[in-house]
Amino acid sequence: MSFYQKPIGEREVLVTLEKSSIAMRKLLLVAFAAALLLGCNSSVRQLSKLSKNSKFMSDFNYYEGLKNYYGGSSDNAIRFLNKSLGYQTDNDAAYYILSQIYQAKNDRIAALTNAELAYKYDPKNRVYGLNFAQALQRLNRLDSALTVFNELYRRDSTDTDILLNMSLIYGVKGDVAKSIKLYDDYSAKFGNNELILENKQKLFLQLNQLDSAASIGSRLVELFPEDPRHLAIMADIYANKGNDSLAIDYNLRALQIVPSYPIAQIGLSDAYRRDARYSDYFRVLNDIFKNDEIKNSDKVSYFNQFLENKQFYQVFYPNIDTLINNFVATYPKDTSIYPIYADHLGRMGKLMELNTFLLSKIDAGSKDTSLITKLLELNLYTKRFDTTSRYASLGIKYHPTFLKFHLYKSYALFQSKQYDSTIAVLKSALPIVTKDSVRVDIFSMIGDSYHSLGKNEEAYQYYDKALAINPKSIAVLNNYSYYLSLEGRNLRKALKMIETVLEKDPNNSTYLDTKAWILYKLGRYDEAKSVMRQALIYGGNDNDVILEHYGDILLKLNEVEMAKMYWQMSYDKGNRTEELLKKLNKDK
Repeated sequence: MSFYQKPIGEREVLVTLEKSSIAMRKLLLVAFAAALLLGCNSSVRQLSKLSKNSKFMSDFNYYEGLKNYYGGSSDNAIRFLNKSLGYQTDNDAAYYILSQIYQAKNDRIAALTNAELAYKYDPKNRVYGLNFAQALQRLNRLDSALTVFNELYRRDSTDTDILLNMSLIYGVKGDVAKSIKLYDDYSAKFGNNELILENKQKLFLQLNQLDSAASIGSRLVELFPEDPRHLAIMADIYANKGNDSLAIDYNLRALQIVPSYPIAQIGLSDAYRRDARYSDYFRVLNDIFKNDEIKNSDKVSYFNQFLENKQFYQVFYPNIDTLINNFVATYPKDTSIYPIYADHLGRMGKLMELNTFLLSKIDAGSKDTSLITKLLELNLYTKRFDTTSRYASLGIKYHPTFLKFHLYKSYALFQSKQYDSTIAVLKSALPIVTKDSVRVDIFSMIGDSYHSLGKNEEAYQYYDKALAINPKSIAVLNNYSYYLSLEGRNLRKALKMIETVLEKDPNNSTYLDTKAWILYKLGRYDEAKSVMRQALIYGGNDNDVILEHYGDILLKLNEVEMAKMYWQMSYDKGNRTEELLKKLNKDK
């Protein structure tokens, strides 16, 4: 029996209460009949006397509480039963009914309090004892529950309800051996039934005694051949024993009885997968993903495992593609499926199809943050900045405090060279920022935007704000120092900044280029050349700006032909600035 069922033997107390109700009706009928025979004035006097009779008023209110309890009005029942207890505090039956009402309301503390009082005032009542012990069970006070059960069992060792409850508690406490012994005692006295066999099987499974569990399972299958549960459990036992052939057989037998039985479907698919029978695996998996008895959220979680296993995904992507498309077709209105479908399309490189899918769902009214996020990331990746900005604005409208939408919009605007708008979006996002690291990034982006507008003083103000939070921010220090070097101002401060950056990332060609350029501006050309050679080693050969800078440094060292060579390399990499063209055409 589950800990959360009504007490075993409750039917007996209900019979007792029915008899009590009949007796109460007789008492009331006699009282009112007597009052009528005595005449009007006399009846008033008699009723007045009855109202002062605590026992009578307690029983009267108890009866009214009982009527309301069985009539479905639990709040009224509580009111009358408490009135009854006000007249007679030892009314054990009232406490018992109150415990039942509070248990139905899931107020387990109040249920326990009243169950304990019922048992206190009538400790020989078996039903009250069971009710009290089970109220303790529900609050996981297992040792106290066992104390009550042992006392009940001492009085009547033939009570099957008590024996079963004690077995369950020992099982929950982890004393599996004692729990099994109690089940065996029960079986010896009263024979086996489905509940006993099932619970013993569970305990053997907890002990990992698979042969014993299988033996009981065979008996259950024999006794209840039309119950797919027992077949599915047997399949699971054999799967744990490494016998997938029998696991498949038992699951197939279960599905012959109930074709959509979820546990058997899942067990069968797993067995096919372990046995490398992948066509059968995906066939059953498609049935699972169409099964209404299985939550779609569980199916989504399962599919996410495919997304995380890149190697499996690559090998079986046609099967996975069929699976997800069937899933979406089966539940076209379930928006929880959309994100994994979008991930699937992205994983398969179907970017145009992914974009069309995302736009169709969002344009149809979906406000799902993950879908909007995927659309924005996709359009940033494909450099469709106008689309990114437009749908980021829509996302902000739906979710004003979702910071990522503000940031994506600012990225799109920055890439579109809409620097004033970038600054406005970032400043509007600041009130919803909760992390200092994000605040540093926003201050840095505002600084970059001001610099792009030629407003260097404003840019440096925001870089200083960022460094006040994180004095070692690599991105801020690099940009700040580089822009100072371009202006030829505060070069020693700029050099100190970039050296701090290089302490953290000494092999970054961009940062090495910044240091070299600051040294160049300081007139320290030999040092600049040495640092720039490092930049070239660590990837600078592919950067047109670094190549041009190296040419400039070489010119200062009178290595004119080498300077021209590096300027030409910069040009070949796509650099078409007027300044570079002048350098290349100077002697022509």
